[in-house]
Amino acid sequence: MNERLYKTQHGVIFDDVFSTFSTLPQQYVTNNHAASMMTAEGLVMQHHATQDVRVLRDIPATMGAAEVTLSYAPTRDGDKAGFMLFDNSANTAQLLEYADDTFTDLTSIKVRKQGEVFDFFMKHDAFLHIDSVQFPFTKMGFVTKVGQL
Repeated sequence: MNERLYKTQHGVIFDDVFSTFSTLPQQYVTNNHAASMMTAEGLVMQHHATQDVRVLRDIPATMGAAEVTLSYAPTRDGDKAGFMLFDNSANTAQLLEYADDTFTDLTSIKVRKQGEVFDFFMKHDAFLHIDSVQFPFTKMGFVTKVGQL
């Protein structure tokens, strides 16, 4: 999965282009360095047999929206990966791509934040509002779910 995260703050866009880094940018942390690595193409995350793999960063206090451009095409039944809001292991919201012949591959995710309300949008052919969730999440980032290697 290759990702790119855009953050807008007071009209200014901050662009985390993972392909410009040789190591994970310092604002990001991962729970599994072996399954999340930097390559010339950007951040590559692999499935792990026994745990979800997460790469997270703090949600900026002034964030109004984030857009994620990614390249993920599930190759096996049961493979899932995508964007995640995180507070702790018991409190997450995840927008996941999985093998489904009725949709084109997921290419972009938008998250809009108003206070503690997060609205999720996914783009296959066009952006669609998927869901809203209210919780004081503290981190956002990417996840690959437990899966086959």
